[in-house]
Amino acid sequence: MLLSTTLLTGCLHEAPSSTITSGARACKNEERVTVAGHSQAIGLTGACSIITITGSKNKIVIASAKRVEIDGPENQVSVGAVDAIQVKSSRNSVHFSKGL
Repeated sequence: MLLSTTLLTGCLHEAPSSTITSGARACKNEERVTVAGHSQAIGLTGACSIITITGSKNKIVIASAKRVEIDGPENQVSVGAVDAIQVKSSRNSVHFSKGL
């Protein structure tokens, strides 16, 4: 029996990704963003795909995201619109206004 594996390139589209440690910026093309700051005020506008928060003690305001993952402790997160929120660490405060 002959088994083969075919890799199809160009069929899967991966969203662009970036890291922010402070300040504010706009998400573009539904990008993935990692928030890695410590004790910062961070703002994300536009439509983000996935936001992963690895930093701690941040105040983060997010306009819109499909998913927010909070891995770091003691963050205050406010989201305008979101599909899913996953909190993996302790002492986080999370508020959202509506689902997508």
